[in-house]
Formats: sequence, C-alpha cells, structure tokens
Amino acid sequence: MHLQLPAGRTALVLGVFALLSSTALANNAPYDGTGFIIQGPNCVLYQDDLTGQIYGNGDAGGYGGFGVGDHVHIVSDQYPCFLFPCTANACIGSITLIESFGAGQDPTTPFCFGDGSSMACPCANHSALGADEGCANSTGSGAKLTATGSSFVADDNVVLHVEGARDSQPGVFVQGRTQIETPFRDGLLCMGNSTERLQVVFTDASGAADSSVSLVTAGAISPGDTVHYQLWYRDPVVSPCGTGSNLSSAGTLTWQ
Repeated sequence: MHLQLPAGRTALVLGVFALLSSTALANNAPYDGTGFIIQGPNCVLYQDDLTGQIYGNGDAGGYGGFGVGDHVHIVSDQYPCFLFPCTANACIGSITLIESFGAGQDPTTPFCFGDGSSMACPCANHSALGADEGCANSTGSGAKLTATGSSFVADDNVVLHVEGARDSQPGVFVQGRTQIETPFRDGLLCMGNSTERLQVVFTDASGAADSSVSLVTAGAISPGDTVHYQLWYRDPVVSPCGTGSNLSSAGTLTWQ
C-alpha cells in the first residue's frame, strides 16, 4: 500500500512482516535517529530518515505533541518500542523537533516591511507597524507575502501566498539571489541580481494570489541556495504615489 507523506514524500510499505523481520529492529536495541511524522491509512506513523522504514506509536499521547509534517529526533533505549501497526506499545524516551513542515508552517523568513522601520516608502505610504506588509497601496494597507511547504528541494512543494494586494489585478512572483531594500514604484524592491520572474498571477476579489508553478524549476534552485521572494503587482490609477504598481513584503528561503 502507499502512504501519503508530509512535504510530498511517498513511501511504499511492503507489509508488516517485512518491517518486523528487519535486522534493524532487534528487540531491546537502543534507537537514536531522526524522521518524519506522517499520516498513515489508519493512524499517525513515523518514517526513519536513514532506513525509510515506517513505524507506529500506540501511545495515546502520540508523538510528544508533534504532528504530521514535523521532522523529529527520537531517542529510545528499548527499540523497537514504536513499531507498525498503530496498536503497538510505545516507549519513546525523548522526542525533539528539528523542523516543522505541517499545515500552515512558513518555510520563509519575512523581511522588507513597508512600515518605515528600516526604509521609508516612496511617498510616505507606510503600512501599519507590525503588520509585516509591504508599502500601503490604494486600499490603505499593504500586501503581505507568506509561504507553505517544505524547504527540501526534493519535495518541491513550496507555494507562495500573497494577501492584501489590489483586487483583480495582474502581478508577478519574482525571485532574487541578493537581498536589498530600495524604493521602487509605490513600494520597496527587496531583492537584486540575479533575478527570475517565476509566474504571472491574477489576484482574486480579495487581493489574494498563490503561486502554482514549481519554484525549484522556475528559479533554478539547488540545495543550499538562499533566495528571496516577492510579488510585484498592479495598482492602477489611484495608487498612492501615482506609479501604478507596488510590491508585497518579502520572504527569504534557504533550500535544503
């Protein structure tokens, strides 16, 4: 059967007997390893990074409060104590979070806000302090960029999200390899050379837009790359500074 893993991972489980017969599962052998908490067909499971094997945790407490999408470090002195299937007795000694890719988790670090805290907006069209938005557009507030997905290149599932842009207008998601902060149009340009135009999008009636292309492919990304993302969007006729366009806040992502 196939399991749908977090961050785009898919594993083939050959069967319970194959898992239990592995020499890696010697009774009472200690375990010190890392892996992902994943959603199985009937319960939440754990997949070891090194071996790819999948185990269950019958403990009612689950995985120490961590959930699907979390990359964790597990230590146990009674391995295998969290075996497949779901009803196994659990005896995890300790579990700590390495990184989370669960629903709603943002793999980017936001920067370049239009609140005047680091760089003045072109015509003093500042957004609210602490809102983490770009410079204010004709709606009176700024556009905010966030993301969801995994920072692993192999997963290639990062989606960029923008809210607060001008409604029903075109925009383009852009990527840059250099972090800058300079006035541009009605906003702040937050990345420099080399740059890539990733995808043209249209905002919806609320001024929101999402990317739908592979950022890895469109941005020529390799593990170890640090890049910066932003949306450049139209704000015609009544834009605060009269240039007809603005930019969202930005986010930095270091790919693994």
